[in-house]
Amino acid sequence: MPLLPIEYHELVRVIVIYMYGLGAGGAWIAAIASPNTSYDKLDPARADTHIRALLRTASAQIAVVLLLTAGLAALIAYYMSALFAVIAAAGFISNRLILSRRSTEGRVRDRRQARRVIAVGLTLVFMLAILIAMIFAVQRL
Repeated sequence: MPLLPIEYHELVRVIVIYMYGLGAGGAWIAAIASPNTSYDKLDPARADTHIRALLRTASAQIAVVLLLTAGLAALIAYYMSALFAVIAAAGFISNRLILSRRSTEGRVRDRRQARRVIAVGLTLVFMLAILIAMIFAVQRL
């Protein structure tokens, strides 16, 4: 049973689809476009630091957008879309936790690079979850 009057369903549906596009675009820029530019313009150590900081910051913002979108999708009874949005938001929150600063011993640089590679991979996987949520919203599911 939708919680919103039927007159607002199409408007909210369009907003939900737009916000999914915003989240997917932000993930694409953070995981693909910006790292390519960073490695072209900066030395490898600075590029790695820049990418980790960018992914850490962008992941939190994308997660907030996805949680808001999941709430809107649930308001118009698009529960499958909302479920995939929450799954994607949880993935971006895990990115934030993976890239958080920790005091570690040993080969710190290698561990940071490994965490960055994992975060980029997770960003791409959860970007796919955003696209699935968008497809469900388009199909009214």
